[in-house]
Amino acid sequence: MNLNAEEIKRQATGRWVQILQSVCRLTDGQLNSKVHGPCPQCGGTDRFRALPDVAENGGLFCNKCFSKRNGDGFAAIQWLNGCTFAGALKRVSEFLGNHSSQANGHHKTHPPKEPAKPKTVHATPEKAADALAWAMVKSGIIPEQRKPDSGWQYHNADGSDAGAVLRWNLADDRKEIRQVSCVPGGWITSAMPEPRPLYRLPEIIDASEVWICEGEKAADAAVSLGLQATTSAGGSKAADKSDWSTLNGKRLYIVPDNDEPGRKYSDEVCRLIFEQTTVDEIHIANLSKDWPEIPSGGDVFDWQEQFDSADAETLQNRLRTSADVLVHRPMASDENPPGKQDDIPRIDFEIMDSRAFAEADFRVTYMIQDVMAENQPQLYSGPSKTLKTSILVDQGLSLAAAVPFLGRFDVPKSKRVLLLSSESGTATLQETARRICDMKGISLGELGDQMHWGFRPPQLTDAQHIATLTDFILKNRIDVVGIDPAYLSMNLQGNEAANQFAVGAVLMSLTKLQAETGCTPILASHMRMHMPPGVMPTLDHIAGAGFGQWARQWVLLNRREEFNPDEPGTHRLLFTFGGSAGHCGAYGLDIEEGRAADGRFWKVDLNSLSQIRKERVAEKEERKREQEQRIYENRRAAVLRAMKRFPDGETMTVIRRTASLNPDNFQPVWMDLLTAMEVERVRINRGGTKKDGTPKLTEGFRLVTPESRLKNTGTHETTQEHFEPVFSV
Repeated sequence: MNLNAEEIKRQATGRWVQILQSVCRLTDGQLNSKVHGPCPQCGGTDRFRALPDVAENGGLFCNKCFSKRNGDGFAAIQWLNGCTFAGALKRVSEFLGNHSSQANGHHKTHPPKEPAKPKTVHATPEKAADALAWAMVKSGIIPEQRKPDSGWQYHNADGSDAGAVLRWNLADDRKEIRQVSCVPGGWITSAMPEPRPLYRLPEIIDASEVWICEGEKAADAAVSLGLQATTSAGGSKAADKSDWSTLNGKRLYIVPDNDEPGRKYSDEVCRLIFEQTTVDEIHIANLSKDWPEIPSGGDVFDWQEQFDSADAETLQNRLRTSADVLVHRPMASDENPPGKQDDIPRIDFEIMDSRAFAEADFRVTYMIQDVMAENQPQLYSGPSKTLKTSILVDQGLSLAAAVPFLGRFDVPKSKRVLLLSSESGTATLQETARRICDMKGISLGELGDQMHWGFRPPQLTDAQHIATLTDFILKNRIDVVGIDPAYLSMNLQGNEAANQFAVGAVLMSLTKLQAETGCTPILASHMRMHMPPGVMPTLDHIAGAGFGQWARQWVLLNRREEFNPDEPGTHRLLFTFGGSAGHCGAYGLDIEEGRAADGRFWKVDLNSLSQIRKERVAEKEERKREQEQRIYENRRAAVLRAMKRFPDGETMTVIRRTASLNPDNFQPVWMDLLTAMEVERVRINRGGTKKDGTPKLTEGFRLVTPESRLKNTGTHETTQEHFEPVFSV
């Protein structure tokens, strides 16, 4: 049938809203040019909209998968239905014909033809002349003389057998390879064998961890995030027909779709993996954890679209954080033998009755007496210049060598310690460790493998990092692991550090590590900036959220006085510790390190807070006395300077005013000068005369000169009694 394209375009003008609703099954909301929403092809949240002239020419737009801003309704139909222009023209013609018939009283309907579904074709590795045919498959070139259902035979370049799964879309007569995978050993017939190889099998053969998705589209989305992903061949309903044995020995994660079939698929895959491999545990991810609004049936692809502005590494970390459900291999029993259809793995909640609970021994064991309990996460925190790392090194060395912590707190038994410190630098850390060892009377080198040191921060959001750290702890029987500082290991984005739930999800990896290894974790974190000296530190002062809730015990530090750059080796600290087991304490901690030029050392002195308070009161009183003495000396100097201006003497009032002192400040100084006989009484002539014509003399004072001290005239009446009437005026 020949179609007149120009005539069909003319008839469709102004009717494109109805055409797109019928042919592409779009809704009124999707065709509202003032509303942005999810793309019907690639999802998202607000990347799709109709152009303002959609009614006239049918223009649609998606800023990811259809950005033809000048496209018309025919281009939109080709995009949404996966057809050629001829196919789009035919469907619009059918719509116009149907509606024209209905307008004439006819009700003949012709539903739009659905696009052809992709077909899956399987190749067999038999009798290929050379590697050319296989190269054609890999490059997307399909031999035209072969029919889609007949299969092909190929082999690798080295002559070994190779199999291929070819998926191509024949909806509009275009042949396009959607999947190519090589399977060692190949297949004998064009039908897929059973058990079927997993999707992307060559890529996951050597992977240490594998993510199992529900469907190839979801697996491809996970691969785009940098993960090694697979799924069961033949779809989610054919999980039991796949060969899961190739996953043996790997760390496994399952990411099911967000619906009941997805949960059933997850349970089925767990059962099959436990049957066909020796894997003992599987992590299950929950996509709705980061996106509660994920639609029913949503998968990794939909989840990725929700966060389309985030980079791949951030999305990978989000996905790892959501994989917090751990399913263990079920225990075999006569009633529930392995391989049974309803043998779904169960989670051990460690439930016990009251009798068992009452008889159980849950007594606290201390690694450091009254300071650090065993198997309880510990948090170190303090502002800058409070020696967090150095004190943490003292604790690690004390545990490794079974010597008192800070010279005061006993360590009952030696422990194997791993300290991962990545902020101070290797040279500083080594120099600090040597000084502390010298103070404790131990040799750093002789500790050997009792204490290990690491200088790269482990990423707590990276499953590979946690797995590697777990393996090292188990292999080396580590009892305590310290991570310093926290912010280099958290990998949090934006303001997530202030989100208790985001921080808690990251810290959960340390809690799991403790549960799996029995190793007690220590995390060093910072406190808020500009914390005033002298303030007793508490968990509320810690920077970020979630740390105080996570820690079961803690060591908190603050300075008692400002850091003095002139005395960089002197530290006056507040040292407080505690824990949910009931232990607690607070001390004044004085640490002297000396100067690098003179040879640094490590000297620790612990004092009770009551003693610190007494010392502070005494220091305050001493400072007050010193200040009062300085004031007195200044006033005395002022009086002496004033008297030097009047060598022949002057009245006490003039002297006081010249010294710029009030009577209360002047009197103590004047009394001391009189008592010490440093001033003498004199008669001064003001220029007046008496009635008898003799000079009128006024009583005054002058400094005692060495010459006058040698005279013995008896005229120096300088006793206190004689001058008291003067002060009473």
